[in-house]
Amino acid sequence: MSSPRMAKRTATTKATSHTTQCFAELLSRDPELSALRADYAQKPATKRRAAAEWVYDESISNSLFGAALARLHGERLPAPWWPPGFGALAIDPEYAPALLTVGCYEQDEAEKVFLALGGRLKHGAIKHDASSKSKTF
Repeated sequence: MSSPRMAKRTATTKATSHTTQCFAELLSRDPELSALRADYAQKPATKRRAAAEWVYDESISNSLFGAALARLHGERLPAPWWPPGFGALAIDPEYAPALLTVGCYEQDEAEKVFLALGGRLKHGAIKHDASSKSKTF
C-alpha cells in the first residue's frame, strides 16, 4: 500500500506548528489539509479508511522515532506538522481512532484555556457580576 499523496518533508524543511488551532480552523486555513479532504472526499469508504489508517499510523511511528532520536542525540523534538490525528481525520471524517485522538486533543486544549481563565478569575483579572450576568475584563 502506498502512502497518501502528501508533501514530503525533509530534515531541512521547517515544520510549522499548528498545535494551538482546532481541527475545523486548521482544515479551513491549511491548504494541504484541505487538499487531503478534497482528494479523498469522492473515493470509496474503503480507500479513505485505508489511507486514514496509514496516515494515522505514520504519525504515531514518526512521533515515536523522532522522540527516540531526540533522546539519543539530546535534541529537542521538532514540532509536528499537524497535531496527532488531524491528517487522518481530514482524509476520513469517520475514522474512529482519529476522531478520538482529535477529540482528546481539543478537550485538552479547551481545558488549558478553561484553567487559564480560572486562574485569571481567582486572581481578580475577570470580575463577574452575579446580578447582571456579565463579565468585565
